[in-house]
Amino acid sequence: MEKWGFEWEKLSSVNPGLIWLRCSGFGQEGPYSSRGGFGTIAEAMSGFAALNGHPDNPPTVPPIALADGITGMAGMGVILTALYERDALGSGKGQIIDITLYEPIMRLMEVQLMEYDVLNKLSQRMGSRIASAAPRNVYETKEGKWIALSASNQPVVEKLFKAMGMEDLIDDPRFVDNARRIENVEELDEIVGGWIKQFNQEEVLKILSDAGAVAGPVYEMDQIYEDPHFNERPSFVEVEDKDFGAMRVPNVLAKFSRTPGQVRFTGRDQGQDNKEIYGDLLGIPEDKQQELKEKGVI
Repeated sequence: MEKWGFEWEKLSSVNPGLIWLRCSGFGQEGPYSSRGGFGTIAEAMSGFAALNGHPDNPPTVPPIALADGITGMAGMGVILTALYERDALGSGKGQIIDITLYEPIMRLMEVQLMEYDVLNKLSQRMGSRIASAAPRNVYETKEGKWIALSASNQPVVEKLFKAMGMEDLIDDPRFVDNARRIENVEELDEIVGGWIKQFNQEEVLKILSDAGAVAGPVYEMDQIYEDPHFNERPSFVEVEDKDFGAMRVPNVLAKFSRTPGQVRFTGRDQGQDNKEIYGDLLGIPEDKQQELKEKGVI
């Protein structure tokens, strides 16, 4: 931005209430500040990739733009914080905000980071398990589908064991509390996985749900669109796209009771908002806009 003459001092002198979020790979200061950055690099350097995957497989970066998405949500939060300070708290002043791609996802690694810092313990890849609770994994069903199951506290574990018809496991010294279950997770997963393998996905999910255990199907993309809960809530909304016609896209992230949001379009054409931006907002006359358009500036 500085190369284009858009220094913070210059812009904020024109508009003291300006709030400007700068998002880059490594931030505006430090030895890496001039480096380029993508979410993939952030996922790797945050420690996430080192923990993602199975122990006998390489570190794994996610197949989605995870760091980018997390940073976008974090950026929204910090902008709203700055707006609250300026408007609700009444300072009337803007500020420049510096956010990186790696720090928001690194923030989610806080437990593993503190374990190393305090206990000198290096966390290892565990597949679908988690170090703090057991059982927690994905398990294959009779017809080759998968379910995800998490029993992160004692009442839920006991409901699981009862649903399995194995109430004796509640008092089994190997599984009597979470610490023992973590120590004996291989045996526990073998028992739970063996029981689940007897049933089709729909059958086992009903048994677990009726018992108050917590489990859900591992969905492929087509199954997501078919889920009755997702459709009734609705988690998707149909929007007309000029190239593809009717599209079902994820709905607004949260439901506001008084000021509900709406997905109004799938994207904007290049230059579609020129009149509003250059004319209404910046006050550039139409003849000047046309001149800039002919020169290829806009």
